[in-house]
Amino acid sequence: MKRLLHPHRLFFYPMRFIFPILILSVIVAAMPTASPAIAAEDIKEADACRDGLRAAPERKKFRDNWEKCVQKYKETRAFKQNDGQVLFEIARLYQELYLYSDRKSDLQKAREHYQKISQKPSEPSLWNEAQRQINRIEALVGQAPAPKPAGAVLSNIRHWAYPDYTRVVIDLDRPALFRVEKSSPTSLTVRLSDAVLGELFKKNRSIAVKDAPLKQIEAKQKEENTVDVVLTFKQLGSHKVIPLSDPDRVVIDVTNVEKKTVTTRAKGESAEPDVMALLPPPPLFTIKTIMIDPGHGGKDPGAIGVNGLEEKEVVLDVSLRLKKMIEKKLKKKVIMTRDQDVFIPLDERTLMANAQKADLFISVHANASPKRNTQGVEVYFLGRATDDRAIEVAARENATSEKAARDFQEVILNDLERDFNMNASLELAHITEGAFVDHLISKYPTTSLGVKRAPFYVLAHTNMPAILAEISFLTHPAEGKRLRSAAYRQKIAESLFRGIERYLDSAQADS
Repeated sequence: MKRLLHPHRLFFYPMRFIFPILILSVIVAAMPTASPAIAAEDIKEADACRDGLRAAPERKKFRDNWEKCVQKYKETRAFKQNDGQVLFEIARLYQELYLYSDRKSDLQKAREHYQKISQKPSEPSLWNEAQRQINRIEALVGQAPAPKPAGAVLSNIRHWAYPDYTRVVIDLDRPALFRVEKSSPTSLTVRLSDAVLGELFKKNRSIAVKDAPLKQIEAKQKEENTVDVVLTFKQLGSHKVIPLSDPDRVVIDVTNVEKKTVTTRAKGESAEPDVMALLPPPPLFTIKTIMIDPGHGGKDPGAIGVNGLEEKEVVLDVSLRLKKMIEKKLKKKVIMTRDQDVFIPLDERTLMANAQKADLFISVHANASPKRNTQGVEVYFLGRATDDRAIEVAARENATSEKAARDFQEVILNDLERDFNMNASLELAHITEGAFVDHLISKYPTTSLGVKRAPFYVLAHTNMPAILAEISFLTHPAEGKRLRSAAYRQKIAESLFRGIERYLDSAQADS
């Protein structure tokens, strides 16, 4: 069954699911009310979250709102004591969420919580109702799937090798703890805890890589629940490692070390190497290639706003306009991550930019908010989130939960401390925000929400200055209407162009 509720996205529900909705609506109406046995103060905040969500049809279209209410129940003392009524409320929220998401996984989560109640015969009224709900859920989705292995399953290893850049992706069926260490001068070892090799790797397996800086990949089951993936290079440079989700995987990017010419020493010269001769000369600042990344696409519509306007369509149109201006006026090469309505995974977007040796990366998105009066433009670069709303935006664009965005933030922090692109990205973001103020906000009544930091997946692995621009709010009545207009889209593209143009002028003046 097609999944329609993308995480954190508005959607339109298809008619063919009305029958299961009617069935579940009857189920929800028959559910018992809260038990007075639970301390009211303990679950007061969680109950208020639940009641507020049920009373707000628009808020029901955002997965995060459901997950927040579930989390509030899980933070209560009653939940920690395995109270049956709190388990019931969580199960009910997941069951109601299914009416909007059509995800069988939501019904399966509901069933898991009902099953916990069914193990508590001391609460007969809840026990009977939980059994009825389990039966009804199984009638819709079938029996529970066979249990998965205890650890994450390593299902595949993919790699892309270029003369100066290598990416390796370890595909998993769920998240796994890992650490990375330099096991030799030319090898990296990725150690996955609580993990097992999948069908392709039932035995320890080696993958030879020909004519590339990466020589070999080895997957080894070291212990019952530990897997080592060893990457061997001809020469090993710096590396970045980031876990990604939906699907779960670990991405390793390695910058390959270029061979240096070795000069013959005269007799009697010191055998110590000339350190300065080993260091590459400082690069001249030149920008030849610009990567434009229209967000979302294909099966991922992005945010859906006023009168059903989809983010993926708006940002593609703006990006194509921007491309045309850069090529015509700046005479720069422009590469698009997509130039039509197709789905491109987030990590593949940065892979394209790095492989093509782009000098700038501009990701274009449109914003959304459950508060319809929120409007404006904002520009992001990679870093610790400026505020809670920055985390919300990153979670939405990453297609993950806010918790996952915060976890990802912690992973990238140490790397950012030594990332020479961070300052350049900050400058590009501020210059672009200024261009929005001068060229868009001066004509259209809106506001600048400023320059912010956030842990965006799509910015995390770029080898060049990179920003993400949220060009307006699809969910704001006036801005959503403007975004349908060719004139407004053109003005946004012009603002982005002016930002890039000013950045080039500034950077070349400093070089």
